[in-house]
Amino acid sequence: MLDQAVAAPEPTESEYRRYYEANKSQFVIGQARIEGVALEGVDSPLVQ
Repeated sequence: MLDQAVAAPEPTESEYRRYYEANKSQFVIGQARIEGVALEGVDSPLVQ
């Protein structure tokens, strides 16, 4: 019901790129990030 009442415009490609450029540190490849959890030194097959 709320989805019908609120019209949120779809971001453009340039808006996506601007957001990415301003927040690159949030887009990490090859490294897991979980806020508040330190994964360094954890002995788990899920953490490489």
